[in-house]
Amino acid sequence: MNTDKGTHPVNITHLVMGIAFAAMAVLWALYAGGTVDPSSYRWLLPLPWLAAGAAGLLATVLPSRK
Repeated sequence: MNTDKGTHPVNITHLVMGIAFAAMAVLWALYAGGTVDPSSYRWLLPLPWLAAGAAGLLATVLPSRK
């Protein structure tokens, strides 16, 4: 258990799914609000998964560099 300064290890699964869910909610809000054109929505759909995957890779790699 890590007790220094109130930090704790990152749960990578929760991080990845949280980022994916938040990004999908933002995309839905943009689409529902009419901000995003339906023709451009098709290429925006993979962005939440790419962002979540990148965050997961960073969370995996960065702690091992210490």
